[in-house]
Amino acid sequence: MKALYRRMSVVLIVGMLLQVLIPAGLLVTKVSADEGTGDNLVPNGGFEDVVQTTDASWIGGLKPNGWGAWLASKNGKVSVTDAVYHSGAYSVQIEHTGSDRTGLSINVPVSAEGNYKLSAWIRTQDVVSSGGVFVRTNFYRSVNGMDGSTVDDKINDIVGPITTKMAGTNDWTLQEVVVSVPAGARYVRLEPFFETGTGTVWFDDVKLERWGGITGLDLQPKSISLHTGDSAILTPVITPQDAGGQALIWTSSDPNVASVDEGNVTANDYGTTTITVSTPDGLFRAEAFITVESTEMLDGYDELRQRWHAKLIGGEWMDMSDSDVRNYIDKLSNRISNAQATGTWDLMDKTPGAQNLWVGGISRDNTDSAAITKAYTMIKDMATAYSTEGTSQYRNPALKDDIISALDWMHTYQYNESKKIVGNWWDWEIGTPQALMDILVLMYDDLSEEQITKYLKVIDTFVPDPTKRVQNGSVTETGANLLDKALVVVLRGVVGKQSFKIEQGKNAISGEFQYAKKGDGIYEDGSLIQHTNIAYTGSYGGVLIGRMADLMYLFNASPWEINDPSASNVYRWVEDSFEALIYKGAMMDNVKGRSISRQSDSDHLTGRAIIRTLARLAEGAPAEQSTKIKSMIKEWVQSDTTFSNYYENMPIYEMNLIKAIINDSSVTARGELVKHQNFAAMDRVVHLRPDYGFALSMFSQRISAFEYGNGENKQGWYTGIGMTSLYNNDLSQYSNQYWPTVDMLRLPGTTTDGYAPAPKDWASYYNPRAWVGGSTLDGQFGASGMNYSFKDSTGSDLQGKKSWFMFDDEIVAIGSDISGSANRKVETIVENRQINDSGSNNLVVDGQVKPATLGWEETLKGISWAHLQGNVPGADIGYYFPEKADIDGKREARTGSWKNINDGGSADQITRNYLSLAFEHGSAPKNGSYAYVLLPNKGVAETEQYSQNPDIEILSQSSQVHAVQDKKLGISAFNFWEAGKSAFVRASNPASVMVKEEGNKLTVSVSDPTQTQNKVTVDLGKVVLKELTKDESVNVVQTEPYLKLEINTAGSLGRSHEIQFEYDPQQAPELEGEPEGPEQGEKSTVYVSEDAFVQAGSDVNTNFGARSYMDIKNGTGTYLRKAFLKFDMNGIPADREIESAKLFVYGGVNDSRTKDAGVSIHEVGSNNWSETALTWNNMPEIGASIEKISVDKDTQWRQFDVTSFAQSRLKLDGQMSLALQGDSDLTVTIKSKEFDGGIYKSYLEITFKPNVPVKGISLSSEEAVLVAGESMNLKAALVPLNATNTELAWSVDRSDVLKLEANESEATITALKPGRAKVTVTTADGKLSATCEVQVVLSKITGDLNGDGKVTVGDLGIAAASFGKNSASSDWEAVEAADINGDGIIDSADLKWFADQILQ
Repeated sequence: MKALYRRMSVVLIVGMLLQVLIPAGLLVTKVSADEGTGDNLVPNGGFEDVVQTTDASWIGGLKPNGWGAWLASKNGKVSVTDAVYHSGAYSVQIEHTGSDRTGLSINVPVSAEGNYKLSAWIRTQDVVSSGGVFVRTNFYRSVNGMDGSTVDDKINDIVGPITTKMAGTNDWTLQEVVVSVPAGARYVRLEPFFETGTGTVWFDDVKLERWGGITGLDLQPKSISLHTGDSAILTPVITPQDAGGQALIWTSSDPNVASVDEGNVTANDYGTTTITVSTPDGLFRAEAFITVESTEMLDGYDELRQRWHAKLIGGEWMDMSDSDVRNYIDKLSNRISNAQATGTWDLMDKTPGAQNLWVGGISRDNTDSAAITKAYTMIKDMATAYSTEGTSQYRNPALKDDIISALDWMHTYQYNESKKIVGNWWDWEIGTPQALMDILVLMYDDLSEEQITKYLKVIDTFVPDPTKRVQNGSVTETGANLLDKALVVVLRGVVGKQSFKIEQGKNAISGEFQYAKKGDGIYEDGSLIQHTNIAYTGSYGGVLIGRMADLMYLFNASPWEINDPSASNVYRWVEDSFEALIYKGAMMDNVKGRSISRQSDSDHLTGRAIIRTLARLAEGAPAEQSTKIKSMIKEWVQSDTTFSNYYENMPIYEMNLIKAIINDSSVTARGELVKHQNFAAMDRVVHLRPDYGFALSMFSQRISAFEYGNGENKQGWYTGIGMTSLYNNDLSQYSNQYWPTVDMLRLPGTTTDGYAPAPKDWASYYNPRAWVGGSTLDGQFGASGMNYSFKDSTGSDLQGKKSWFMFDDEIVAIGSDISGSANRKVETIVENRQINDSGSNNLVVDGQVKPATLGWEETLKGISWAHLQGNVPGADIGYYFPEKADIDGKREARTGSWKNINDGGSADQITRNYLSLAFEHGSAPKNGSYAYVLLPNKGVAETEQYSQNPDIEILSQSSQVHAVQDKKLGISAFNFWEAGKSAFVRASNPASVMVKEEGNKLTVSVSDPTQTQNKVTVDLGKVVLKELTKDESVNVVQTEPYLKLEINTAGSLGRSHEIQFEYDPQQAPELEGEPEGPEQGEKSTVYVSEDAFVQAGSDVNTNFGARSYMDIKNGTGTYLRKAFLKFDMNGIPADREIESAKLFVYGGVNDSRTKDAGVSIHEVGSNNWSETALTWNNMPEIGASIEKISVDKDTQWRQFDVTSFAQSRLKLDGQMSLALQGDSDLTVTIKSKEFDGGIYKSYLEITFKPNVPVKGISLSSEEAVLVAGESMNLKAALVPLNATNTELAWSVDRSDVLKLEANESEATITALKPGRAKVTVTTADGKLSATCEVQVVLSKITGDLNGDGKVTVGDLGIAAASFGKNSASSDWEAVEAADINGDGIIDSADLKWFADQILQ
């Protein structure tokens, strides 16, 4: 009986738990399911069968049998690991040290039209990826090497399902998805995939089993419009139809708008909501969109459609007397139909079911996706002419019929919901839908409801959700693509009168208003990145801001108005992201990515396109922003003289907007922009002055040197590795066939060895060095620098350090540490300027005019200055060489073609003339350097005069710091590559620092160009008197004897931090000592106490502790070796704390293969091993990786940072063990302590935190009065704040009066009974203390002796009972409150006071 009750209790508990676990908003419907299970069809799905491989894709020479790996570039590393796994002994690890794409693959035979469940266990660590980590599927009719086939025959028109995408850090997580195999497929390819991003991921237990359960779940209808109080029924559609018996969970995203009860929907209030039905296991879900419409919404559909219609035809009104407007109308009419019968309408084959819609145009059996987009664009052109008043085809009935006929033809043969995506996904999901939606808006009144519904159904097929890509479900849309799709979906909602689609489009763009911190997006410093690592303001940025303008144009003053406060960021982007990059109407090429290689593009054409976009944005902007944008536009349009007619070929709507701005006398042209802007997130810098603009392009661990893809930008290697561009009155410098003719291996500003391999599609080309960036002062001046290596870009070993200092009249460029081992000539290109058609621009060198004939080439020995005549007035350039230099000069005619740089370009040969100046560093240089000054717009005499009396002085050009001073401006600028000192500035960290001295004002600007440090410390030999302004991130540590600043740079992404003081310019205190970075503090060396390596295979029980070396190797068998080190840190004084701990080992790659090897240092938790007994079989467990470095063949000291582990082990027992592991089968050999008497034995370099003594202590309160039962907090403060020993001792002299509870620097005291007590806090050495005297009373009301909150006869009685007692009485503390006048005795005066109070 007890057992029965127990079982009933369990049932009741489970029932109650289910009620708790299923929220009230989730309602359950029952359907059946026969899920079934079976064997895993994936061979080696758990990765337990590991084999040796020579495939370089796999680190360590091991791979799971049957699995392949695909790596996009060098940042992806794939390996079999036994350190992390879900089950068994192995998993597969993919590590992205930089942004990359990596996938695994295995082919599994399946039954056509069979159903399977795919599952995998996935673990992620620090994954940053918009695409995420998942397992994707693809179907094949045949697979090369399987069942006798020699080819892969993929079913391209069907994209298989994927598991849920993961990112961030997640423990092992099971991901599942049902796979339905299409007809004709015999194999499914499973691809565990790490989409573009960084971090580490592990895959394990990949399983594919036959599935007999539900294979599909849908909701019908997909959308419903209701009025308040209405109801409707949603029907779940289960596949297969006979499946039943399984619970379904129903939810509403907003029950206040509409609630759901087992499919019954009730409209409650205006708005939109999503009804979701799902299976409890989450494998299947379906959604329906519910709109509860108001009268405003119903009217809003037509208002928005008419608004977009007006935009498409040029606006509500056009001035036909305007020649440009008339020219546009005439050209539009002529394109549609003309006397030569060559117009779009003329060439249309109007025969029903024609084979080609146009003569020689798109055919019924076309498979070219671009042809579909082109055809709809042509139909849109016809619809625009039909809808535009003034054209000869305006409202032409025959044209209307033919437009409708063309739409029907395209729907029948090319673009309908049954079609599969072939060719470029963009045409199917963006290009064609955009054109089709515009046609539906233009022809809305001439189309039947049935026709509109038919075409909208196609839109819903290919653009069902703007955030998703139909062609590849693994892609989540961002940036320009997302906004393009959002516009399509919004217009679809407008035309179809479905608010939920408008809301869907609006909601999709909300994230685009936010500032990015990583990857794609717009950053607070104005940077605009797309494709993960490309500076793309001038290409995708234009599309992005254009679509934002379109969407805000539609949403403003509508029922769907955007209320997101971040939406106002869009207007700030104009000033922060675009303004500085448009020079006299030209968009600078260094932010245009691969589009610079397009023949149809140029800086001025792109600039004009973006200016048109900004005009649209200004139209709907708030008044202040609108005025500012229009002022910019007026300046750009009026200063761009490269167009014979600025408005030619411009869309009519934008033409009218810009003309209105130009003709509006209330709009004042902005004038030339004077500004310095460091786009730190995208490694671009712009420096603007009257009459010139200077642009700098760099690359880093975040930003690729360039982008190559689709055959575009084939020679872009050096466009992002120090290229400089000088803009002046020569407005056609970069648009006069510059890119196909310039020597793209010798671009201005670059240091080059002329090496460039064939690029790979969509690969990333990073700089492995962290120091890339600079500082900005007053938004007017700047210092930039780049520590670079070409190892991960061109593959060359060329490296060095480059700096640019940008002042008023000059740009100073200096370089150092230029080294390389290849037998190639290394140059720094000062200039490579396109010159006039005859090539005769004067070049004057130290007063001598050089030959003006093409083909001239000369090494100019020991020169001080040079001057190049510009192509037009206001385009001259001077060059000053602070140290007389040998410069190679060359005047040449260069011939090239657009096809040389872009597969889609013309092969026609083009010739242009160039003059170049360059430093030659020779072949295989060691520590090469250079210095030069650009002097824009200076004449010959001015350049010579400047060389004789330069404004600038180079303060330092070392491997530690580059520094320059502009004496005229009082500005000194420093790029500290490492901790160091120059002039009056000292940095304790890598930093960029600028200092301006003007009168009695001192301004300091500091940045962290590495974007990796939490703080930067800078000392200045200046005496400041008063702080004027500062950023919150700047902390003044001391002002005497010199100024010390500490800047919080965490998360600042390379931005500058400024502070300004009033100072005494007459005082210049010396900076004593060295920089206070960890490497400069008090150090102690701890040598290794025991070391040995272990070896697997046949040597698992062999001890190698007596060897003079230690091998590290990640192979198999005896080629798998690890090294162990042990350190005894107990000799470190107990009162010292570790600031940093660096491990040094001596060795290098000891292998015939000339490759670098990765070596990682790991924590070892146990110290219970000895070098004389250590073997593979008894080695301690190896723990977490601490740091990984790359090791080359040079035998030298190698360094690891083990600070955190050393700190924890010192606190534990002072013993620390470490393990060294390799990432490949290359042998790395480290010298052991047995080698040559221990001369190269490993050691720890310990740097201690400064031992700062306590000089003072205080308490937050020195005295207090508490009522019995009350508590208060006391805080102790030490002087100085950075004192080393912060331990404190707390005490109270009367524990019966006060209760004391202390915790480090804080204590809580609680009053127990009336009396007096003293609380004391004392420093650890007992030398300093502070006290707080506390009086405890029953009440803080004078005379309230019994604590009842008032003075009564009772209090008089208590006082009377103590009559005559004085301060000498033993119980005085208990009765002291009755001594009202405080004379030390309770007498008649006190009793009279009580009586008076009672009688009042």
